[in-house]
Amino acid sequence: MNSGVALVEAYLRVNGYLVLDEVPIVLPEELGGYRTHTDLDIVAVRFPCVRMGPPDAAGRIPDPIATDPKLDVPEGAIDVIIGEVKEGRAHLNRAIRSPEALRLGLARVGVCDEQELDRTAEALSEQAVVRLESSSPNRQVRLIAFGMGTSRKTHTHYVVSLKDAWDFIDTVIEREHEVLLPATLSDPVLGLLHLAQKLR
Repeated sequence: MNSGVALVEAYLRVNGYLVLDEVPIVLPEELGGYRTHTDLDIVAVRFPCVRMGPPDAAGRIPDPIATDPKLDVPEGAIDVIIGEVKEGRAHLNRAIRSPEALRLGLARVGVCDEQELDRTAEALSEQAVVRLESSSPNRQVRLIAFGMGTSRKTHTHYVVSLKDAWDFIDTVIEREHEVLLPATLSDPVLGLLHLAQKLR
């Protein structure tokens, strides 16, 4: 895992996502056998009732950590992110935008039933977000490019700046380090930021 992917994984975890990284997409060859089509740098899922933060004596979380507004987390919906991480300019490779890759990425996390998969993958290959409202809670799937540049939404994908991701984690670690540290000690990015806080 490269450092950019590690940063994005830590950022999404702090925002309440369950994260898979470097998911291989393997497609059949015409003459038999299989080939690697691409890797999905990030596949992440967040459920709508996630609450992270310091617990009270009863084990409740009265003051949960707020998610990063730049991530545009939906309220009341399952959010699925398929993401590409670049240490240069944030953009999506053509292979990741292919319906075949998106179909397999969505199948990997089980957010769509078999009837929804094809049309969702086709729609997502052409637009930034697809909302599925046939069940409760609602679901949405979206494409995010993480890298250098300004955090924003375009017609075809979202962009989240690696600097914005770093700054958000840094702020959360500063404010919540006592509760986060025991739970995230093995994460190298969060561990580095915690050490940086102690050295200031």
